[in-house]
Amino acid sequence: NSLDFDNELTLSEKLKVFKSSNFDPKSYVTSHCGVMSEKAIRHLCIYLVGLKKGSAEEMRKNVYANYASFIRTSREISDLEGELVSLKNLLSSRANIIHTIADGVRIESLHEGPHHHHSPDDPFEPLSDPITTDPSSNPLVENLEILLAEHRVDEALSLLDDAERAALDKPLAPSSLLSLQNTILEYRQRLADQLAEMTIYHHNPQELCEDIGSLVIMQLSENALEGVLQSFGSYVSTMINAFLASFETENREGSGRKIVKLAETETQQIALLANALSLADELLPRAAIKLSSFARNDEKGLKQRELKRRLQRLVEQLRDSFCRQHALDLIFTEDGGVRLNAEMYLCMDDGRGEPEWFPSPVFQELFVKLTRIASIASDIFVGRERFATILLMRLTETVILWFSEDQNFWDELETGERTLGPLGLQQFYLDMEFVILFASQGRYLSRNLHQVMKNIIGRAIEAVQAKNIDPYSVLPEDEWFADVAQIAIKMLMGHADFENAERDMNSPTASMSARSVSSAHSHGSS
Repeated sequence: NSLDFDNELTLSEKLKVFKSSNFDPKSYVTSHCGVMSEKAIRHLCIYLVGLKKGSAEEMRKNVYANYASFIRTSREISDLEGELVSLKNLLSSRANIIHTIADGVRIESLHEGPHHHHSPDDPFEPLSDPITTDPSSNPLVENLEILLAEHRVDEALSLLDDAERAALDKPLAPSSLLSLQNTILEYRQRLADQLAEMTIYHHNPQELCEDIGSLVIMQLSENALEGVLQSFGSYVSTMINAFLASFETENREGSGRKIVKLAETETQQIALLANALSLADELLPRAAIKLSSFARNDEKGLKQRELKRRLQRLVEQLRDSFCRQHALDLIFTEDGGVRLNAEMYLCMDDGRGEPEWFPSPVFQELFVKLTRIASIASDIFVGRERFATILLMRLTETVILWFSEDQNFWDELETGERTLGPLGLQQFYLDMEFVILFASQGRYLSRNLHQVMKNIIGRAIEAVQAKNIDPYSVLPEDEWFADVAQIAIKMLMGHADFENAERDMNSPTASMSARSVSSAHSHGSS
């Protein structure tokens, strides 16, 4: 009856009857309206309309509540699909390279050419006896053995070509011709195996570049180019492992043989970045010119651009790994604790009085680390200053984006038991302005990072506003933050100058500046 619609039920309870798989709208209306008066039917209609609006509102709330998770999950699924496709393509291309190399080293049967008389000074005399593979009795085999042992690939190929031409031009007995064919085929196969081994064991990429010309002579340039890219990708993966101090690089079987030597210092790690950049910018593109020498003119430019794009992507992976590792070292402690957390701001409003204003320790360490890396990079990346600037920019972005996207951090500030207070907001504002200032002075403040930091400052201000506190009434002027941040930079650089700190006592921020100077000085000397 109509009284059922007046019961105080939750929205989920009201919707429960409609969620049943056996729900029949016609029978529902008939059962409720068959014995109802016109007034009750109108009441039912009003109830159903209200239920419809409530259901739509509940659905909207659920969509907004789970939207971030949905987007994040969708991106992860998309990335995973891309990785699976890349892995499939990689396996397919490796299989094609192996098959092509195996097919490419086969030589066609040598056809008997016209019998020509040889001149007395011909280096190849007519062969009447079968050719033996004993190096001591066959100069051709002996020379090939020496060239293969010394990895003189070009000379070995040239000698094999001369032997083929000699077999076509000189009158040979059938048995001698067959023996020569077998010898040439055997040494071409050994030469291909040696080149394939150089590609697999690419411990020295420069040696790989030097051997590319031989692959061109064997007309394997297309596969060689793909092999070079894969080799450089493996080289980058090895360098990434060298970055990870926590990565176990010893043999899993317990032999104790070190596979990758860790790059423990920042100088070593930046040197690895410089090596990879040199390979990607100079050596490999130069070697690729040899590989594309047989391509049509309209294809050369396209191949060169594609090569540079893929090499650049691999170098960016190495750079991002470097930034991630150093960001994690700053954010987390050795025992797994989080140094960059909400508690560092929440505890400031616990009634301990006004603190000594200075950037938080984690951002001080970020500044010191970036300054040190900038100094090392200026010595190593000579002529490649843009790469050094992007490296500093990415490292700064990695740290800031980490906590800007950390939902636990913001949940504690906005909806936790102790939300962000005025003093915590002031410290947070100071930390962000400190990062903006030193990144701007170092010329590695990107527009994206600047906008992200302004957005998170605005979010922190809104968290304080939610407590019915006017944040702008408790925050000092912008000049105060600039003064304290500049003083902190000078102190951390070791050449602070306080002579001008109280230059204008009539300024509305003079008292704030004086107090920040003294507190900063106290903090720095403690």
